Amino acid sequence: LAGDGEKILSRIASENHLAIRDHKGDKDGAFSGIIACEDGRWVHTVDEKTNDIDSLVLFLERIPADRWLDLIVKRDFPKDEAIGRGEQIATDIGKIFTALLPVYEAASGISPGV
Repeated sequence: LAGDGEKILSRIASENHLAIRDHKGDKDGAFSGIIACEDGRWVHTVDEKTNDIDSLVLFLERIPADRWLDLIVKRDFPKDEAIGRGEQIATDIGKIFTALLPVYEAASGISPGV
């Protein structure tokens, strides 16, 4: 999330209704619940309680070094909606991967479009 990565990710997460979570969650993970971007701000929700996060980068940096962090960027929707989308869902997923490309570029130091 270096450079403009967090700003780009917040825009993409908001536009595509994406959330971030730690794959290991409550058991062995770094944090539980989900983090989503709402109206340009990060919101951490655990057990239906929400807290604003000033910076996703700072939130992640505050995690103790001995905690494993396995981030997942995801979008949840009902199973029947996914099935009803048929093959179109593959196009939707592809669009999200394409939208996320600038985040990976910013994080890796690759110039956009290279």
